[in-house]
Amino acid sequence: MDYHNLCYGCFANKENQGPCTFCGYASDSSLEAGLYLTPGTLLSGKYLVGRLLGQGGFGITYLGWDTNLEIRIAIKEFFPQGLVSRVPGENSVISYTGEIKEQFSFGVESFLRESKTLARFEHHPSIVTVRDYFEANNTAYMVMSFIEGITLLEYLNRSGGKIPVEQAIQIVLPVTDALKEVHAAGILHRDISPDNIFIDKEGRVILIDFGAARQEMREKSKSLSVVLKAGYAPEEQYRTKGKQGPWTDIYAVGATLYRCITGDKPPEAIDRLAEDDLVPPSQLGIAIEPDREAALLSALAVKDSDRCQTVEEFQAELLGDKTKAVTEDKAKQRYCGYCGEKLDLKTQLCISCRFNAQQASISSGKPEIAPVEEHIEMRETVLNEAECNEEIGSEPVRSNKPVKVLSFIALLGLVVLGWHFIIDSLYEETMDSPYEEAFEDLQENALGNTVINMAGNTVGNTVNGGLVAKQGDWIYYSNLQDNGYLYKKSSDGNNKTRLNSDDSWFLNVAGDWIYYSNRSDGGKIYRISLDGGSRMKINNDESWSVKVVDGWIYYLNYNSGKRLYKIKTDGSEQKRINDHESWSLNVVGEWLYYRNGRDNSLDKIRNDGSGHTQINSDEPWAINVAGDWIYYSNNNDNRRIYRARTDGSFREPINNDRSVYLNVSEGWIYYRNIDDGGSIYKIKLDGSGRSKVNASNSRFLNVIDEWVYFQNDDAGGQLYKTLADGSVTRRIN
Repeated sequence: MDYHNLCYGCFANKENQGPCTFCGYASDSSLEAGLYLTPGTLLSGKYLVGRLLGQGGFGITYLGWDTNLEIRIAIKEFFPQGLVSRVPGENSVISYTGEIKEQFSFGVESFLRESKTLARFEHHPSIVTVRDYFEANNTAYMVMSFIEGITLLEYLNRSGGKIPVEQAIQIVLPVTDALKEVHAAGILHRDISPDNIFIDKEGRVILIDFGAARQEMREKSKSLSVVLKAGYAPEEQYRTKGKQGPWTDIYAVGATLYRCITGDKPPEAIDRLAEDDLVPPSQLGIAIEPDREAALLSALAVKDSDRCQTVEEFQAELLGDKTKAVTEDKAKQRYCGYCGEKLDLKTQLCISCRFNAQQASISSGKPEIAPVEEHIEMRETVLNEAECNEEIGSEPVRSNKPVKVLSFIALLGLVVLGWHFIIDSLYEETMDSPYEEAFEDLQENALGNTVINMAGNTVGNTVNGGLVAKQGDWIYYSNLQDNGYLYKKSSDGNNKTRLNSDDSWFLNVAGDWIYYSNRSDGGKIYRISLDGGSRMKINNDESWSVKVVDGWIYYLNYNSGKRLYKIKTDGSEQKRINDHESWSLNVVGEWLYYRNGRDNSLDKIRNDGSGHTQINSDEPWAINVAGDWIYYSNNNDNRRIYRARTDGSFREPINNDRSVYLNVSEGWIYYRNIDDGGSIYKIKLDGSGRSKVNASNSRFLNVIDEWVYFQNDDAGGQLYKTLADGSVTRRIN
């Protein structure tokens, strides 16, 4: 592989010497000469240095590329400010002489020792994975897995500053589980805060950026300044001879929990020594049970002797039997109501997309996990000491145009934030025997529309987010590399045109109009003409799963408890169809098929609100309906694809893969195979003929004509298409 053609912003193969066509990265001339490694530098003979991810007081973190495994990584360079420098154009670090040099040498040893210890926890799901560590350039390096997701701090900011108590507790539980492991190994984190807690695109909570080396250096030298997170550090960390132990991390966890539920950091611990003005959450109007508030305030006790001395004690006080039952029930996995990805069992968060997650009660008699009201906009984020230095007042250093993963998503898409994503799926037409009858009228009337108006309306697209559609010679798509703005592009790849400045989802191309949910305006439904003109707001509701059928727009109304609604395409005659929470809407003729949020069953109801019927008790996602058959991913059976008769008379599984982003087209079901790294697979409608279409890590599939459109997470979240037989793959944008 020619590494000279790699983009140092995302490590995709560049097609030219200009800005990367995948992420837009060219170079970052703002980087201070002599401070950072030059992108393209090779470390330890196999790690290629990319763009700067971030910098803290003791280290610099870069995006990296493992040339052996050909995967992205994060590389952390030990670079304590004030102790070392670097000559412009050189890689080697220069340490000052005398006592400072001794301090730096001791720091290198501590950094390597910390790396070696953390590498022992590579299989722990809530501890950042250290893949390698080594000395080079007169300093030390730590190689970590690159995490796609966002920090807890960013998640809080995107959730209005705070989240419900139950949700916050379920987020900190994985952190405490991780601490039990590291404390048993004799390690303290010493730097827990919302910007050092990461939520990846699979919904896992991961603890990053341990501060053992920093603390050891400070203990050895009184001349080093204190670098602490105001509000999160207990008073003993302010003192050189302060007695530290598990109770030190427990204080920081308590402070993080306080920040999550109140929106504010606790006052600095050093100030509370003189006058403790910490306000209990209940006095701030936060709904919290007395025993949980007592556990939180105990963790935030100024004196270390007044806190729990072990994490196990803190968990026992915080949880109690009722909440503990939630975290231990491994049998009842839940999944996101829109992107279909698994929710983390403890946090119940989905960050694979930006949609609201299904937060159902795990079982009767046990507390429900509070809903995530905003999914995380995914972006590729950093593994550094101060990814968002809210507490110490400095701004993180970023590249001029970070790669966005979808993501978030999903996920939120995460995510990622950035983060970002694109794509979905369409379905149509005729089948081989014995399924011809099921599809004989699909070409003309799959969703009550003629074929010219089907683009964007088919369930494979709108159930999966509705991010790409096609009509005639034009492809319409939400460009998540450009804030979700709506674009169109001719089928030959030319004539790219931006149509609006709205974050556009659930695209429906019907006749001369494009209908969409405008995330820039609270999810209200808008329409514009095919050339981007005559922009009009249709309703004032936060609307999801938008589908246009026969002059009506059907959608989930989030301002009315996710009830099913319909409204005329001109904005008149708004009507409510049902009276309970609904998900995964699919409209076929006069019937609406959906997941009933009350009991997670597969239901149907007529478009006038009559004939409500439970089809079966499965928990379906990505409902595709063709003729008398319903195809869906069954959350109650490890995401296997099922088919069921629309009258409920018959149901059966037709594959053994964990499957999401289902699309039915021309006798085949296309899906993302979670068990094979997100590769695209297809099977026939009876489950036979299983084959792999594409090996890319794909999301948001959409089958249009003979092409499968998808977001390629292996290429920075860009939009790709592959022929249905897998023979040709091309990048779209």
